[in-house]
Amino acid sequence: MKAINKILIAAVTSAAFTTSAFAAADQTSISGEVISLDSATHLIFFDVWASYQGAGPEQTLAALPKSFSQQFNPVWVQPQINVTPAQLSEFQQFYPDVKPIVLDKGFQLIRQYDVWQSPHHVLLEQGQVVFSGNGQQLIDFANQFSVGESQ
Repeated sequence: MKAINKILIAAVTSAAFTTSAFAAADQTSISGEVISLDSATHLIFFDVWASYQGAGPEQTLAALPKSFSQQFNPVWVQPQINVTPAQLSEFQQFYPDVKPIVLDKGFQLIRQYDVWQSPHHVLLEQGQVVFSGNGQQLIDFANQFSVGESQ
């Protein structure tokens, strides 16, 4: 029985190591830009079609304190469902501030960060999650560190 427990502990430890290694893995944007997740990064999980309709995370981001927004490099993450790279490139022409965009092939980032709905926000520092939540939760989190600052 002790041998089985040691194997399970080793497997869990190995899986945890793989997961944290993946968390810091570089991503490639739809324009071919290599994006490191080792620095302070704001992953913005969104649905391009919701953004076209005005229901995307753009208003939430505009409501964040400027100093907070400047601390994290934004990376827009679109799941690979009902969208093509060509459609994302066209979207980026209409919304040039929405960049870089990563097409989440195989839902790797969604699974990695346990995202079940969009829009959703994940803040990373040195590849580690420091925040994960919806738009209002992000605003509340950001305001804790930016008391007295105007938007």
